[in-house]
Amino acid sequence: MASLQERVDRREASTEAVEMDEDTDAPDWDAPDWEAPMNHSGSLRAIAAAHFEPVREKAEEGGEYYHNFDHDGASFVHNYWKSADWMRQKRFPVAAEMDHQKQAVVQESGLYLVYAQVWYKGDYPTTGYHAVFANQDILTQCVAYHDDQLPGSCVAVGVFELKAKTRLSVRQPVDQLAGTSRESIEDTTLIPHVSLKKTKTSFGLIRIA
Repeated sequence: MASLQERVDRREASTEAVEMDEDTDAPDWDAPDWEAPMNHSGSLRAIAAAHFEPVREKAEEGGEYYHNFDHDGASFVHNYWKSADWMRQKRFPVAAEMDHQKQAVVQESGLYLVYAQVWYKGDYPTTGYHAVFANQDILTQCVAYHDDQLPGSCVAVGVFELKAKTRLSVRQPVDQLAGTSRESIEDTTLIPHVSLKKTKTSFGLIRIA
């Protein structure tokens, strides 16, 4: 049986070994392998977002639906957006501002989650189709077929690297709409009706890096 002194010596040796291990440059396996986004001053960059809702007053005859879109010769442009209240109040960092053409202008370059949900009335067989454009290029798109012609929504979403001053818009390319063509683009009665309730239709982006 070890004496009291032998046990004390063993305890001290064990403590010294632990202290040596703590001084070594062993890899920290819990450390993240990415760096948090920084701004130009070197401080942590806050997450920024932008959220746009329909202007309810644009609905036909005081109702819920709307289809009087602008067009650019190749697509119908969803032109009924306004900034969410929290954006106008400047309570949080804003990722994009709405311009007079109802396009969201990106404020800073970065990695963004972009989304657009539109609720359609269901008055056409191919009732739900829209795309989010970055300038003149499609970022993401969705289509929903409603053979029973019931209302429903279509959500386009994705993560993209965007440059500052990129303009985002929600559009319906003419070639993807049943019964329409470039020759009939003036006839907006061919376009499905869109709900202008903010709980059904929205558009926005979140800067994540």
